[in-house]
Amino acid sequence: MLRNGILADAEDIEAIKIAAWRAGYQKFMPADFLAGLDATQNIARLRQRLACQNRDFSVAVAEHEQVVTAFSILGKPRFEAPSTTIELWALNVHPRYSRMGLGLQLIENAIESSQAAGFESIEL
Repeated sequence: MLRNGILADAEDIEAIKIAAWRAGYQKFMPADFLAGLDATQNIARLRQRLACQNRDFSVAVAEHEQVVTAFSILGKPRFEAPSTTIELWALNVHPRYSRMGLGLQLIENAIESSQAAGFESIEL
């Protein structure tokens, strides 16, 4: 099940991000960097953003058996782009829930919600 992210999801989102990074980037990033990732480092900013979602920033989460298992974040592009473009800032699936189609569902949701908000393209 997909739904909009809420303030109470902040800790789960950060934990998913760290687990996904540690699993997905272990061949590409230093082990000490991955081991040092801290779920509390960006939590205040994430909470603030979750409380103020709008056309230029939105979070979607996937749940499996009432557990948040994956998320995506759409935001205003962090680079020069037309006003009709939104950026997919993040898409992370907890490794325990990989290969369940959650990433595809989140991508499809990002496309649909972006179009509904009037965006013409999504950048990565």
